[in-house]
Amino acid sequence: MLIRLDIMKLTQAAAYLLKRHNGFITRMRLLKLLYMVDRELLTETRRPLTGDRPVAMDFGPVLTHTYDLLKGEATGADVWNRFIQQVAPYTHKLAADPGVGKLSKRELAKLDEVVQRYWWIDDEELSDITHEFPEWKRNKPPKKSRQLIPLEHVLEALGLGNDIERLKKEAQAEIELDALLAGAAE
Repeated sequence: MLIRLDIMKLTQAAAYLLKRHNGFITRMRLLKLLYMVDRELLTETRRPLTGDRPVAMDFGPVLTHTYDLLKGEATGADVWNRFIQQVAPYTHKLAADPGVGKLSKRELAKLDEVVQRYWWIDDEELSDITHEFPEWKRNKPPKKSRQLIPLEHVLEALGLGNDIERLKKEAQAEIELDALLAGAAE
């Protein structure tokens, strides 16, 4: 993606959504809402919230690392599991509040906006909505598999195809600056 995946930031965003759902949420709902937030922030700010890589799956686009965290199969699960725990095969609960310190006001507002827009839609309908996204249609996988959705396909679907190279260069420059600053701090 255009930013580096930050497990604590992702955990805070997921926990924020859980709080907006009274502490419990289905796996599918959480995955769909986070993907929609990433997609909308890309359109509005040219940066996603999570930095996670999307894949096309049977039920629509999914943030792959987040999906693996929900199943307890990903790097960073130790951090994630302190705050978000599975309580049924496809249901998760907020176990502790990680706060929102890594989330900007704009990101929090977008999380709220997406929850308010889709609060009344059930999980299956939410999945159906994401099946209409051009980047999912273009990368629709064989049944019971995953197909990477390239960043270029997401950006093209959002009407940002002309900005692909510029956005990639800006993202690379930010990564290099972060690495430089991290090295200076040591």
